[in-house]
Amino acid sequence: MQMYVPSVVRELQSFYGDLLVELHRFSSLKEHLELLANRLHEGLEAKEECSLTELNNYHPDFLGKP
Repeated sequence: MQMYVPSVVRELQSFYGDLLVELHRFSSLKEHLELLANRLHEGLEAKEECSLTELNNYHPDFLGKP
């Protein structure tokens, strides 16, 4: 059985890569969150569409705005 995965979710999975699934390789939650934040920051600087969508989904200043 196949599950529908929206394209933006596939893009985010690719964007974050192993950071989403290789949780055992991090020594702490802090290290993991810092790496996720750094990856997001890099994506925002590069104006990668999926990182802009990620910011739009969670940042209170951008919720509900295109």
